[in-house]
Amino acid sequence: MLGPENGARGPDARAGRAQDEGMDRLVARFDAHPSRWLLLGGALVVLTQISHPLGALAWAAPLPWLRYVRQTSGRRRWIALLAAQAVAWTLAVGKIASEPHLVLLAPVFAMPIALAHALVLAAWSVFVRRAGALASAAFYALALAGIEVAIDSGTELGSWGAIGYTQLDDALLLQSASLVGLAGVGA
Repeated sequence: MLGPENGARGPDARAGRAQDEGMDRLVARFDAHPSRWLLLGGALVVLTQISHPLGALAWAAPLPWLRYVRQTSGRRRWIALLAAQAVAWTLAVGKIASEPHLVLLAPVFAMPIALAHALVLAAWSVFVRRAGALASAAFYALALAGIEVAIDSGTELGSWGAIGYTQLDDALLLQSASLVGLAGVGA
């Protein structure tokens, strides 16, 4: 079937072009105010992590963070990114607190996860300048899997915040954990 990108005409082609233009305008609005990428990334972390995750949405969750890193520069971007990650992961971890006083401990568990994700984004920002899009995507996935293994084996947190947990409703994908481990599911 012909789409708007290869010469289709008619209502379907116009609808496809209008949808693309609408997405371009939305991205341009977010690019004009990069803090919107941080807010969207934080919302996606909260929606996709820890308790009652939205598995399909988890695959898109890193995109706002990646876009933010690509669209900004300077030291302040890293401070803002780490702060946004810390708030997002604190809220995500806070979702599993069974008693109100345990919510106060959420930042203790969230900060190492937030710092680890920020380090992966920092490494990716260096790598993406030197490599192509496909290599950068592979690097991000492998770096994230590596940091998940490091958190699991090197801290008392275990595997909290692992992307694999977001896929509990996908039995076929979850079966791959027997081959590649929990961190490999997220990669």
